[in-house]
Amino acid sequence: MGIVVTVPHAKKPDSDPSAVAFTKQLESIRDIPNYILYGNSPRNMLDLSTSEARGTGYNSDLASALRVASLLLEVHDFDSASDPTFEEDFVFVEIAKCDTGVIDQALAITNNFANVDTERLEASKHYPSALAILSFEIPTLIVYVNRDSTDLFPAVSEALVELAEAYVQRKTDEDGSEVSIVGNPQQH
Repeated sequence: MGIVVTVPHAKKPDSDPSAVAFTKQLESIRDIPNYILYGNSPRNMLDLSTSEARGTGYNSDLASALRVASLLLEVHDFDSASDPTFEEDFVFVEIAKCDTGVIDQALAITNNFANVDTERLEASKHYPSALAILSFEIPTLIVYVNRDSTDLFPAVSEALVELAEAYVQRKTDEDGSEVSIVGNPQQH
């Protein structure tokens, strides 16, 4: 059991560079079982965070990893200077049918050192999480990182890894199984 991390918009141009940097920070913290998927299609050609991803190698690898995952972390970024949609350092996103408990836990552990909030967004813009929730019944955490908050990445990534470890441990305790997830980042 482990955590699956997906960064659908990792390919330039029109990528999420801070989402990639934040995910690299997550990778460097602990030896938690993980499978990381970096999208390799520019968003303006094929948006891998939407249902357009169906039938792609990216989606196939995501589905395979979700079969043995305990938690999905979907990472995006935003620039509050050019898009005033969000002003916080980090935003945890709620979509239809998601487990709000994981969002509440993420808020509780990050609220002391970062400006965080929640937002409800369309599931159609978060295909990896919708797939995890609806098809695999796996809790998800969608996090938007502010490009101006890179100084907070180490502390927040540490907190989210601790949260993920708790989910991995809980899932292992519940079913007693130890299924491995490949720990190498994948480019799709």
